[in-house]
Amino acid sequence: MGIMSYQPFQPVLTSDALYHAGIQLHWQRPSGALATRVYAWLQLEVTQACDYQVVPDACISLFFSPHKVMVAGTQRQLRRFTFPYAGQYFGIAFYPGAIKDFFRVDLTEAKDCLLGDDFLPAAQLRDLHHQLYEVTEFEQRVQACERWAISHLTLSDHSGKALFEHAVGLMSSRRDRGTPAQLGVAKLADQLGYSRRHLNRVFQRFSGLDCKGVSQILRRQAVLQQLYLGHAPDAQFALDHGFCDQAHLINDFKQACRTSPKQFMQQLTTG
Repeated sequence: MGIMSYQPFQPVLTSDALYHAGIQLHWQRPSGALATRVYAWLQLEVTQACDYQVVPDACISLFFSPHKVMVAGTQRQLRRFTFPYAGQYFGIAFYPGAIKDFFRVDLTEAKDCLLGDDFLPAAQLRDLHHQLYEVTEFEQRVQACERWAISHLTLSDHSGKALFEHAVGLMSSRRDRGTPAQLGVAKLADQLGYSRRHLNRVFQRFSGLDCKGVSQILRRQAVLQQLYLGHAPDAQFALDHGFCDQAHLINDFKQACRTSPKQFMQQLTTG
């Protein structure tokens, strides 16, 4: 089971939330060798200054505006971006761990951080930044990104990458109703045949977080996806997602997003 079995979910990018925020979204999935490394190319077009809330999803992303580049590291709590002016903002969302196929970086230095372009090799980003805003159409920007990504892709076998991707795939896989929706860290270690200490080292190398930290993110992701599909966050829902009870689910979610899952989803369309 590979990394593509995990599909990151950002509630702010749902149609109702985009409409409420006055944001127009263009997005495209990559193909070929990039399909297992880049989740999506994104462009957000805003007509006035606005906020943009991103929930933890274990991904690392690059954000481009006409004036600067930002690197969003693996986050454990809700992150609020401010678009200070109208315009087009472009983004690259990497699958968990995949940014290391393009840059040699220590991801523990990026966790919970929003960094400038000095975190990554400046020459690479300056060139891409220039190409993105030299053109005006989303399709042209995607083409520029694909050319850049393919030219910077390293095919060397990073130690532990296959294990990390397999583990993330297992942790995020859905289970039938009535069984835990997420695979716990202890069971994951037993299933993979590695110690928890070894798994933690691998996870920190490719995400900046330990195995438990990523597991918690994936569990909250599953909760939000199911709420968006209309499931009620009742006691059985909490048990299905690996929580002791409904209160455990709500308290856990509040630690990351400052409100309950249901309230968070409602705020996206009511302000």
